[in-house]
Amino acid sequence: MDLIITKGAAAGELLRRAIPRGEGRRGRRVLHEGPVPPTGTLAELTAIRAEYLADRGWGEREEIATYLQARDRGLAHSTAFDRVVLWFEHDLYDQLQLLQILDWFSREQMNADGSLLLVQASEFLGRETEVEIEALRALEEPVTPEQLALAADAWAAFRTPTPERFQAFLRGDLSPLPFLASAVRRMLEELPGRDDLSRSERQVLSAVGGGITTPPPCSLRCSGLSRPRSWETGASSACSMGLGSPTSL
Repeated sequence: MDLIITKGAAAGELLRRAIPRGEGRRGRRVLHEGPVPPTGTLAELTAIRAEYLADRGWGEREEIATYLQARDRGLAHSTAFDRVVLWFEHDLYDQLQLLQILDWFSREQMNADGSLLLVQASEFLGRETEVEIEALRALEEPVTPEQLALAADAWAAFRTPTPERFQAFLRGDLSPLPFLASAVRRMLEELPGRDDLSRSERQVLSAVGGGITTPPPCSLRCSGLSRPRSWETGASSACSMGLGSPTSL
């Protein structure tokens, strides 16, 4: 049986229906906001993230921690499966989760037999049909040592206190992970510009200036301003934080 690790609920449910011999684990980890410091263990980082998300009003700390720990347990028990297949999209939200997971596998040295595979999707998985998911399965490829090494380096750079090391990745060869370059650029766009605003903050202000005052329409408006649609999560989160409390992770 395969262990399938992916992002949120929509993609997870679709993969569950399309791949009956797979057991799913959903990541759904917001990593582009708040502290993601270097830690000795995955459990330490999960605790930090749960506390941050709870403080931001995304739910009760215990509930968030339980949700995040479920994926951690899936990683820890991955050797019980014939294969581990990672399904992740092109956007920053997914790419950061992919970096974290590949970093974990690189340190655990659990891919010697080629049983760790990756599907990198250029479209949003939750919007695909079961037929389209079946076609995407043809893209399954064993994770290479080059991908593991690149992900580990990128994940470490992302977690540094300042952005210079992460930015430096744009000068290197990122081809083993074809969507990483656009994700790095999108993350760097959240640094303050000359107007002291991030890209997401500018998009939110534009939406509010157009008369939008509630989070869902704001998120849709901000998504429409992103071309290409490489990452919508930052603007959506900014809308939620600025105009009301988000309702879920």
